[in-house]
Formats: sequence, structure tokens, C-alpha cells
Amino acid sequence: MDELIRKLKYQGNPYIARDIAAMLATELREANIDLPEMLIPVPLHRQRLFQRGYNQSALLAKQLGKQFGIAVDYRSLTKHKSTANQAELSLKARQSNLKNAFKIARPIIASHVAIIDDVITTGSTAREIAKILKRNGVDYIQVWGVAHTL
Repeated sequence: MDELIRKLKYQGNPYIARDIAAMLATELREANIDLPEMLIPVPLHRQRLFQRGYNQSALLAKQLGKQFGIAVDYRSLTKHKSTANQAELSLKARQSNLKNAFKIARPIIASHVAIIDDVITTGSTAREIAKILKRNGVDYIQVWGVAHTL
């Protein structure tokens, strides 16, 4: 899985998102979870999006949305603050790096959502996004990640 994520995220291979999402969908089906009303991919700052050319979490969310028949909201949550790459930071720095980096651009019309991320390490990204979603009326939040690093 590490190699697939590396190819998706850093080697310009967005087509791999379909295969990675299919693997995650299989795991989620086996876990028999309650499905959310909407998927929200972790947004990239416009500068990082320009550099990479695509948002890997959005690609995964699109494929997962197709797999489960769930709408994907690409526009309600934005990353308005450019931050250091989380992978390059210490645990303590990760926890403060994303403070106030995300904002709601338009109302979210779901009470149960899943945040879609490629890699979850400390949970800092998901925690920061979940705080914003809760403040904006989302009652139940799941976090779907392809990989978890220790």
C-alpha cells in the first residue's frame, strides 16, 4: 500500500486512485459500517494543488462515492492557509501546523459525513476538520483513510 500511495501522491499517477479506493471500499464493506450521507475530501491549499495537479483525497473520494453511491462535496471545505507538509514535521509541530488552516466556504447539507484522507498519522488533519464541521452543524463524522502510519 505504501508504494501505491507514494505513486498517487508524489509520482504523478492519479489513475491509481481507483485501485486504492476499491481496496478501501472492500474493507469498509467488510466492516459493515453505517454509510454517511456525504464524503468530504481533505482539501489542498491552491498552491499545493497547482504543484501536484490534483488532490489525491478528492480522487479517492470520487471513486468511493461511485462505489457506495454517496455524494462528494468538493467545495464546502477549503484550505485557505498554506502550511508545511505534515509528513515533514514532528508530532508536536503537526498538531499546531493546521490550526485555522481550513474554513467552510458554503453550508454543508448533511448531518453525517466521512472525511476522506489518504494517510492518517497523528489524526491532526481529521481533528482540525472535524472541529470545523461540528461547529457548522455536522452531527456525526467518520474518517476514512487508506493508510495509517505509526
